[in-house]
Amino acid sequence: MDALFAADRSGPWDWFVDGGTLLVALVALAVSIASFWVAQRRATSDQAHSVSGWVSRDRRLHVLNASDAPVYQWHVVYRLGDTDLGRSSTRTIVPPGSENPPLTWSADVSAAFDRARDAASPDSRPETTDVAVEVHFTDASGRRWVRTVDGELRRARRP
Repeated sequence: MDALFAADRSGPWDWFVDGGTLLVALVALAVSIASFWVAQRRATSDQAHSVSGWVSRDRRLHVLNASDAPVYQWHVVYRLGDTDLGRSSTRTIVPPGSENPPLTWSADVSAAFDRARDAASPDSRPETTDVAVEVHFTDASGRRWVRTVDGELRRARRP
């Protein structure tokens, strides 16, 4: 057994093998860290992808959180084409796997929609279902997101 530890390991081949072993270990560590980072990012993005919002014919706002974690500090911006009709007040939470109880539009949003509808020509008057919402929210990891009226999801700055 002592002969094993007493062996001369000063040859170039030994240095090459030792260096190669160290390099393989460093690459494995880097791959592990990158895999962990990608998995964490994907998990957060998966939650954000599960949040949506829409308007129904009866002028009610619906926000759905189909993920398994709550979303926080959310609000929506109502849009009719390029026109910003207003925003909802900030709400605290949408529980996981549920829809927030539908909210009636505020008087300001309703009035803005009615003005836009009255200003349109009779053959192109918008319906309530033409109103889209941009959902702003914070995921369970504390990251801010915006679901645009086109359905695109993007990171947002803190309010």
